[in-house]
Amino acid sequence: MKALTLSEFGSSDVLEYKEISDPVLKDGEILVEMKAIGLNFADIMRRKGDYPMRGQSPFINGYEGAGIVKDSNHHPAFSARRPGCLCRCALCQCGVGCGSLGTCDPPP
Repeated sequence: MKALTLSEFGSSDVLEYKEISDPVLKDGEILVEMKAIGLNFADIMRRKGDYPMRGQSPFINGYEGAGIVKDSNHHPAFSARRPGCLCRCALCQCGVGCGSLGTCDPPP
């Protein structure tokens, strides 16, 4: 899959659009094929190193997005978020209040 990543902090020159490994889902996670992302002020602050981050680089940019659920890991809590559903979300690699999956609509 392709992703807009950064391996170090700095100017926009540190951003790389590259191929990365497909994620392996853990329990309670879903896979969303992003169709659109928004690069907002929080993304700029993270790129500069002025925003809390967790995990190891490379980090994937695009805090807000919209896409299609590709895999719900057969998790019962995600029965309304089955493959094919359209969803909007806010996800990040920071400490507090992140990782919210917004509304999901049934497949067209």
